Amino acid sequence: MKEFFADLIGLQETAQTITAGQISARTVVVFLVAIVLLRLSGRRTFASNSVLEMVVKFMLGATLSRAIAADAPFFTILAAALTLVLVHRGPAYLTYFFPPLAGW
Repeated sequence: MKEFFADLIGLQETAQTITAGQISARTVVVFLVAIVLLRLSGRRTFASNSVLEMVVKFMLGATLSRAIAADAPFFTILAAALTLVLVHRGPAYLTYFFPPLAGW
């Protein structure tokens, strides 16, 4: 079963060898992961158009597009996207619990 899914999304493929079917399967997986990541990042990410939120949106889109196109290892890119969301969410929690940090 594990091998089936590895072949389905083309975990060993590169941008030059990936098939259209594998790109389609990766797109579905990345879409579902993106929904989870956006839920983790909170409503604030899309509610406002501040510079910080715009940077997070562009970086998240650029990072996840690399996973779809097989420009980098699939799970490494997903880990990078999760890290971006956590780095974005971390300061939000800090400023909520420690208001003096909000000025930074």
